[in-house]
Amino acid sequence: MGKHVPLADMRQENANAAAEILGNAGYEVSVATVDASSRQAVHALSETATGLGELTGLIHAAGVSPSQASPSTILKVDLYGAEVNGSGDGGSNGTRNVGPHPIARA
Repeated sequence: MGKHVPLADMRQENANAAAEILGNAGYEVSVATVDASSRQAVHALSETATGLGELTGLIHAAGVSPSQASPSTILKVDLYGAEVNGSGDGGSNGTRNVGPHPIARA
């Protein structure tokens, strides 16, 4: 297929499970553990991803709900994390065009 997909998750086992599915579908996949609310962690992932070649898209799907986390964690992940990752809408679950091919927001 010619596409390398870097996957990141707060939990390594989640990234590994998704990588297995994409790998079985023929994609080249690498995984990383990343806290979406950490500017340093996201920057390190960005450096890794751009080191793999042209980055044409980003899907930010991190998010937590009141049943999963405290209000401060929700703000860090859902609001701050989305802005650090560039979804630009102040909320979780977005995409960002980072290359020549536009990507629709989720």
